[in-house]
Amino acid sequence: MTDCYFDYVTNICKKKQADRVIDEKNTTELDLMNSVVDLGSVHFRKKYEAVFKVKNKGHKKCVITNVTTSCSCVISNSSPNVIQPGEIGEFRVRFLSTTKGDFSRTLSFTTNLRRQPYDLIIVGTVL
Repeated sequence: MTDCYFDYVTNICKKKQADRVIDEKNTTELDLMNSVVDLGSVHFRKKYEAVFKVKNKGHKKCVITNVTTSCSCVISNSSPNVIQPGEIGEFRVRFLSTTKGDFSRTLSFTTNLRRQPYDLIIVGTVL
């Protein structure tokens, strides 16, 4: 009976390890190549553009959904709908400097890869 039990456990362990290898081959990981763009010193009531690059380092396509911004002064000009494996997608974001002083604004997006949103951040100082 013990031999049978060990065979049973060994078979399950082998199956779980095989499943893990298969899952690793099918995972998709995003590389936020620049998650923060520092605009430096900017002028009051002027428009600026920030470009964020995101690379799909996995084996499945990445579907971008629910792009939101932290403020009405940040507008997503363009964002990819899908990033294929090995490709780079660009988020182009426009910032309108409406308040003087230091700022930090966020563009967030969700994907089919995870539940938590990804954050892209614009920082700088309005003179």
